Amino acid sequence: MKWAYLKFIVIGGLVCLIASLFVFYSYDKEGPIVKQELKENDFMAQRQRALENQAKFFSPRSPWVKEIYIVKPGDSLYQISRLFGITVQLLKQVNDLVSDTIHPGMKLGIPDPKFHIDINLSHKQLFLYSNSDLVAAYRVGIGKNISTPLGAFTITNKLIDPVWYRIGAVIPAGSPENALGSRWMGLSVEGYGIHGTIEPESIGQATSSGCIRMHNKDVEQLFDWVSIGIPVRIVYDEEEP
Repeated sequence: MKWAYLKFIVIGGLVCLIASLFVFYSYDKEGPIVKQELKENDFMAQRQRALENQAKFFSPRSPWVKEIYIVKPGDSLYQISRLFGITVQLLKQVNDLVSDTIHPGMKLGIPDPKFHIDINLSHKQLFLYSNSDLVAAYRVGIGKNISTPLGAFTITNKLIDPVWYRIGAVIPAGSPENALGSRWMGLSVEGYGIHGTIEPESIGQATSSGCIRMHNKDVEQLFDWVSIGIPVRIVYDEEEP
């Protein structure tokens, strides 16, 4: 009877040990996967929120509009955008203009969105904000071996179809070897910027020489909205989205 009781205890202990090891093994293997799924779900939720905000902000009833400008003879959208420090495309989108044609007496809402960009290298994501409102969320590629600089910067220049000045070569715009893609936005740290790519598979990876890579369609959208001088913050934070 005692032997049977002892046997029961031993077998029960082994079962508990095996169950504990199984739980630990499952947590160890599935934990990172679940965490990654949570990050993905969080990013998709942020992107959806950004799209909803775009529908609200990029319209004639945009809360960004604090001033109405009456077009004068000889004005152009380019001149007006320069006057207020915004882009032509932003001015057109907020006023629902389908062409660059304007005429004297036309009333234009002047947006003042207070843009800033946050880039999280850990998540490989870029976010465009207007004050605290999320306007856009993008996946990006970053520098290998932690070569993307951390800190607070500004956008100092913008180029459409940039030429790539590589050591020993000049790669023209549109070349299949031009790593800068269709747009370039230089940062206030020499040699680094936000740009497109000819390697879309590198988005979400750490493979660049330090610059921030974006899909061409994404960088073109961002380029259309942001002006020279806006703040850019680059961090490496596993917790911060």
